[in-house]
Amino acid sequence: MSRWQEGALWRALKAIGPLHGLALGLQTGVITGEHMTIKEVAQLLDLTHEGCEKVIKEARKRMLFYMNTHGLSDLL
Repeated sequence: MSRWQEGALWRALKAIGPLHGLALGLQTGVITGEHMTIKEVAQLLDLTHEGCEKVIKEARKRMLFYMNTHGLSDLL
C-alpha cells in the first residue's frame, strides 16, 4: 500500500466517526497491524458482542459510502 493510499484510508476511518472508525480499524488490522476478532474488539471497546457487530456493520456501510463518494473505490 502506498503512502497516499494509507493516508486516504486513515482519513476515511476518521471521517466515518470515532467509534465506527476505531472498531473497523481494529477489526481489519489497520490500526494494530493484526486483525482482531469481533469478540476482542467488543472487549476492548466495552461493547457487547452484538453491539460491536452492529457498529462494525454500520462502519462498513459508512466506509463504502465514503470511499465511493470520494472517488476512492479502487482502495476497497
